[in-house]
Amino acid sequence: GKRQAMVVGRLDGLGRDRAGLVPGFRGLSRLGIEVCSVTEPDNPLVRGIIVLMAEDESRRASARVRPAMEARVRAGMWVSTAPFGYRIKPLLGPTGRPQGRTLEPNDDAWLVQELFQRYSSGRYSLSDLVRWLNTLTGPDGTRLTTPAGRPFSRGWLHDVLINPAYAGKVVWNRRGHGRV
Repeated sequence: GKRQAMVVGRLDGLGRDRAGLVPGFRGLSRLGIEVCSVTEPDNPLVRGIIVLMAEDESRRASARVRPAMEARVRAGMWVSTAPFGYRIKPLLGPTGRPQGRTLEPNDDAWLVQELFQRYSSGRYSLSDLVRWLNTLTGPDGTRLTTPAGRPFSRGWLHDVLINPAYAGKVVWNRRGHGRV
């Protein structure tokens, strides 16, 4: 029969966590799919060492990056993607070189303001606002959508309304560790 293979440049390109990678390799093998690296030997011992080394490097990189990210957040710099209604703006240092990032309103900022005004009035439910959002069109006549290109939903609207960024707070890693 035919053999199937997943060809990768490096095994650690598939992930950095042995708890997920090793079972992943086994699962692919059970399905008859062989994982082949074009740069590393096909040896279970070497594969295990590579996975352990990748996991260790990931842990060390995280230990270096986390304090730097936290320092940027404490300094009021934006370190993640921009929320709906904003775009990233580079913060320039005294030499004119970028030294961080902040947010500035984009063309959808009016919509965020309108959503907060309508919701805080108490006259509109989330469902009312979602129905209204899904009737809006842009200047070209096309329906407005979420940044992901989907129709607006209660879940999307709820996430906007509880996002601390709209209260002027710099947010980072909120889902993982509750940091603001």
